Amino acid sequence: MADAAAGNISATDAPYEIVSCSTKPFPSLPLFLPRNVTYDPKTNTVTSPSSSSPPSRAQQQRRPQSANDYDEHLVLVENAGLDMLRRVNKPIGCVSCVGPYRTGKSLLLSRFLKSSKSFKLGPTLEGCTRGIWISTSAIVQPGSSPSTYTFLLDCEGTGDPLEGSETSNARIALTCILISSVFLYNNTGRPDRSSLQFLNYLTTIRQRIPIQLGSTGGPGPDGASLTSSTTISSSRRNFPAFLWVFRDFFLQLPVRRDTNKPYTLREYMLERVLVTQNRGARSDDADDAIIDSLLNDFRSFDVLSIGYPKRGDVPFSPD
Repeated sequence: MADAAAGNISATDAPYEIVSCSTKPFPSLPLFLPRNVTYDPKTNTVTSPSSSSPPSRAQQQRRPQSANDYDEHLVLVENAGLDMLRRVNKPIGCVSCVGPYRTGKSLLLSRFLKSSKSFKLGPTLEGCTRGIWISTSAIVQPGSSPSTYTFLLDCEGTGDPLEGSETSNARIALTCILISSVFLYNNTGRPDRSSLQFLNYLTTIRQRIPIQLGSTGGPGPDGASLTSSTTISSSRRNFPAFLWVFRDFFLQLPVRRDTNKPYTLREYMLERVLVTQNRGARSDDADDAIIDSLLNDFRSFDVLSIGYPKRGDVPFSPD
């Protein structure tokens, strides 16, 4: 489990305590919602405007972006998740989960809380989560002093053809980066450059967050010095730790030529996937900017994989 307080990421089976922090009978509450939806605190549900059907992707692209664009802005929900946090008299950390829609983000976070329904789930192609929802239970690592209460943030998925846009995706991701200690990116499939398309918002976000001066040649996530391709810049942004989770991953990693041993997934990503091309093509330049943000803007970078759920599991147990 990710240690949000210290920003460390590990895949150990260390025990942790789950503490309920809300007086409301709901496993999760909205923290931020799009400004055009209505929240009912009695039923803990949200409804979208019914006066018109959701805009198509083409309509979203043609629609001008302005300060009055209610479909894009997020608002803090006062009478839900925020009220709960105000009552917590402990240090607070957050682990946010972002990624493409319908890839199991809500289910993954529920399993971290040793449940299968901490966040809303659904069997259809329609996305379940709007905005950003926070768990009403916190994870507490044993032996930590003072005890840090780590809450999980479930985010609206990217790529939904009926909801959201590139602007709303960037705002959700920016909010998570600002309030989280760990930024968990949930993705299905194999590790290749095509996955970077869902992280396009990073290039927009880094333009809006100022650079902070720091020392060069810092250690990597595992304490070792980073290679030249992953050197930490002397001028960097203070983004949280980045954890890339590949779901339903079962392929064997290739063998390294220098050691004759298989790559670790992190090594494969750093040495074979997250390598800048510098070819001058527009698509390569966009990918290179995302790679630069991943390796230089975030405090650390790590990769985990989760295989297919086993028959009879409910539905699997993440590391």
